[in-house]
Amino acid sequence: MHHLESISRVSTGLAEGHRWAVARVESSGTRLTSDRVVHLCVLAISGEGVVEDEFVTPIDPGPDFGLSSMHHRLRDRLAGAPHFEDVTDRIIDLLEERTLVAYDAATHYGFLDAEFRRADIANPVRSRLCVRTLSRRLELDVPNLRLMSLAGYLGIEQKSVGNRVRDEANLVGQVFMRSAALANSLGLSLPIVDCVASKVKVPKLSRRVPCRWINPGGFNPDVGLIQGTKVAISGATASPRDVLEQKMIDAGLDVMGAVGSHVGLVICNDTMTGSPEVLKLLDTGTVSVIPEKTLEYLIKNILPGIPRMTPTQAEVNTLPAVGQKSADSEPAGQPDEVAATGPVGTINSVAPSHQSFVPKAGSRCVGGRWQHRHVLVVGGTHEDAARTRSQISRLGGVPAINLSAAVTHLLVLDADRKDQHSVSIGSRDLPVLTLEDLKNALKDGTSQLIVEQSVPEVRALTRGEAVDLRSENTQWKVHASWRADSNLDGITVDIVGFMLSDEEIVTCDEDFVFYNHPRRNDGAMDLTIDGNCEQGIYIDLEMLPAHCVRVVIAAAVEEMGSFGQLGPVAVKVETSEKLDTEFVLDAGTTERTMVLCEVYRRADTWRLRAVGQGYDDGLDALAILYGVDVE
Repeated sequence: MHHLESISRVSTGLAEGHRWAVARVESSGTRLTSDRVVHLCVLAISGEGVVEDEFVTPIDPGPDFGLSSMHHRLRDRLAGAPHFEDVTDRIIDLLEERTLVAYDAATHYGFLDAEFRRADIANPVRSRLCVRTLSRRLELDVPNLRLMSLAGYLGIEQKSVGNRVRDEANLVGQVFMRSAALANSLGLSLPIVDCVASKVKVPKLSRRVPCRWINPGGFNPDVGLIQGTKVAISGATASPRDVLEQKMIDAGLDVMGAVGSHVGLVICNDTMTGSPEVLKLLDTGTVSVIPEKTLEYLIKNILPGIPRMTPTQAEVNTLPAVGQKSADSEPAGQPDEVAATGPVGTINSVAPSHQSFVPKAGSRCVGGRWQHRHVLVVGGTHEDAARTRSQISRLGGVPAINLSAAVTHLLVLDADRKDQHSVSIGSRDLPVLTLEDLKNALKDGTSQLIVEQSVPEVRALTRGEAVDLRSENTQWKVHASWRADSNLDGITVDIVGFMLSDEEIVTCDEDFVFYNHPRRNDGAMDLTIDGNCEQGIYIDLEMLPAHCVRVVIAAAVEEMGSFGQLGPVAVKVETSEKLDTEFVLDAGTTERTMVLCEVYRRADTWRLRAVGQGYDDGLDALAILYGVDVE
């Protein structure tokens, strides 16, 4: 046994008896569904940083190398290597009853899981931890989140044992142990993900045939039935239901699986015994309800619809979010601060504006506003804390959601701590501010101490603001995080993505990415579960289908939880592991779902807007709002 290099003198602060398995997986490509593991290193590590066992081996996947364009080179390199099923006993011995640790844990776990499935062997991994996510939670002062940058920041001397995969696994282990020690000093929990937890509250989609015609809206008896109209059936039918549905599909109608206000026409032969949804529609008169015989007549005389096609520049020039006016028309320096309104419930305050930084030793402090202070609000009620964070942002400060390495000040709302001037945390003395300090700063707009920003190119948004995405980058990650201890309160959050057409709805099930459908087959949009309180949506702008003019990213609190219980949500938009834009959405109360942001096409440019619109209904209702057919 030996210690990971440069770790033996560091107190890890990990739970006693907890065991870890650092893994480095090399694959033939990037597609989890088709590419294969070709090299693997696993280091079994104790909580004290001792490598108790290790296994390094190339792996021959056989004739199927996936979609890699370098098959011939891989075959030559892997000649004589064992197959995955030949070494599963050894791998299981190292992984069993340990938490898998990797730089990009979701991907490494995914490739290992795929290999275990192919071998028809149960995956022994029950939990995982992503080193990149841990670094993001700590908010380290690094130019990007690449492994080499993290190692340099943590002062890790890189040594080689002559095997590249083994060297990288060792480096991941060192970054993990030092980061875990820093998290322990801050009292920050580790982002461990349960790999086997099942979720039953996410939407169950109906099987739906994509419609080739644009939705014309509701049914107008004076005009007639138009191709593309959304139609749903309620109750018994004279014809077999599947036959009737196919007849409607062949006529060019968009057949939905459930009745709701999102449909344009409901077919119901007996409205007196109809579902509660049908009775509600009849009472409100918002949607037409007709019998099957009337439908048969209308289909014979159906009017031609507008075929779906790539939207013109004029069609996508101005596309405001659902329930919210566009911020693009605001004068320079005057972002839209009007609360967005929605059909169910809304969040009624403006999200904080901030820029992220981490103070380095010897940072120069100068007089001026609160600009670049990173302030964690402690104590008080949810409403008081939300109001205080909003005031901090008005001064140019950064409202923190966790006690990370970036925090430079605490603002204590509890009266019994107002006389405390500093608190020692993680070898740092953090100044303690009070409401009196905040009031004085708001009054004169100045402060005696700020810290220079370490990452000046990071753009900060307030709620409603929009910015152009940098044209040189086509691959973006929208990362959302919340209180690191929220899981202790039983609060579970799901991040979802909707790919919308110019009709502001999805065109097929593929356009909705969520827990049970985490990625599109074309790679245009993926959901990643990065940590227990961190999730993200990856978007490849070049891979987006032609009909997509907007990607909406939202969050949903499961069960009966709310954003008032959850607290603020931090959104960081990254490209090439580098933070580009960020904002915090706060002041939620009873809302169970919230639209965080949208990426939309304006002329020839893709833009990002911070939204922050909340709804009291759950994820099913939000999905229906965007045209998803939910059972």
